Amino acid sequence: CKMYPREGEKLSAEDAADIVSESVIRPLEGEKKLFVIDGFQTANAATQNKLLKVLEEPPQGVCFLLGATGVHAILPTVLSRVTRLEIPRFSQEQTERFLARKYPESSPAQRRESAAISGGVPSVAEEFLGGGEYAECLALALRAAECERGEFPEVALKAAALGAKESFLAVWKAVYRDMLARLLGQDAVLSRGAKRNGHTAASLVAAIDLISEAENEVKLNANYRQAVEILLARIEKEKTRW
Repeated sequence: CKMYPREGEKLSAEDAADIVSESVIRPLEGEKKLFVIDGFQTANAATQNKLLKVLEEPPQGVCFLLGATGVHAILPTVLSRVTRLEIPRFSQEQTERFLARKYPESSPAQRRESAAISGGVPSVAEEFLGGGEYAECLALALRAAECERGEFPEVALKAAALGAKESFLAVWKAVYRDMLARLLGQDAVLSRGAKRNGHTAASLVAAIDLISEAENEVKLNANYRQAVEILLARIEKEKTRW
């Protein structure tokens, strides 16, 4: 079993060439050889193209396992040559248990908040637990939930400048879920909450659904800044509707 790429790196054209050459060498032990490629959605088109032939006609006994967090950045020609396995996201409880095992020094409150915001992706929960850009996402999400119409362009611009764009949407959605929980008298997850700012329970449910739609649009390469600004306007409209 060979793993690619090296930790902390993206799959490169050199990695792809190495995989192709290694695939024709018979394994030293056993009869099969497995190539595990992580973060395949980050590989550029040229790198993905280098693997097309070996994916379509692998040498006898050679298998490939491509890991990706989404398919929007993977070439259609690659997708047509593989069998797609959808792995469901982890529950909040499962993510919290993972964080407790790996980061026992963290507090239960920190783990709960990180798990809730992660959207069921443990790696995102880990990064949020460490602060940095994910704390920045939370601060901007709180502002997005409270801002007035005249602030929409500025908030959209700041969101587009974030390094963790998909995570920002997940955090923003968590802010609205928390607002809904508080409104219904349930326990909140986030250590910091946003003001209701005219929202009703129905408009908060609608806001959560709208952000889920936006997440799908962004995966299909929609203009991020424009998508956030339109989303802010649609959420504002829901407040008057309900």
